Formats: sequence, structure tokens, C-alpha cells
Amino acid sequence: MSKEHIQKKIIKLVGEYKRIFPSEYKAITEINKQTIENNRTKFGELKGTNIVERAITNIPETLYGIFAKHFNEEMMEYYNSKEGTRWFAKKFKAFSVAEKI
Repeated sequence: MSKEHIQKKIIKLVGEYKRIFPSEYKAITEINKQTIENNRTKFGELKGTNIVERAITNIPETLYGIFAKHFNEEMMEYYNSKEGTRWFAKKFKAFSVAEKI
């Protein structure tokens, strides 16, 4: 299965999630904005830690459950890969917790 096919499926599922759960989507958007403001750097490193922790995305459990239900193993591997995570963070800024990907 091509990554373009997987990306189209992700786009469709995120669209459905936003339509069905608008209040949760709004809440996670606000949480992620606050997270970015609390980061030590634009790359998502957290303030006040002695270790570097760099999260790229933060999605609600509801959306992850939708992915888990509709993805096969290959699709989930792509989503969880470095390439897939970077694409997702750039495509869906609301789920990104770093200014710079």
C-alpha cells in the first residue's frame, strides 16, 4: 500500500473525527497551543527538565482509537514511523506540539 493511500485515509479519518467530535477537537487544539507556549525551544523540548523530551504530536485517545480500528498493521506502522509522524504534524498543525518539525 502506498504512503499516499495511507495519507488519504488519515486525512479522511481526521475529517470525520473533527465532524463528529468538534468540542474535543477544539479542546485538544487549545491544549496543544499551551504546550507549544510551555516548550523550552521551538523544536518542542520541554521547559524545566534536565533531559530532552521532544514530542511532535499530541492526539486525543478518541482519534487514536479511530486509527487503531481502521488501520491495518502497515498503515499503523507508517503513522507511527518518523516519516509518518512528521507528515502528520505538518499536515495537521492542531495536533502538533512543536513549532518547528
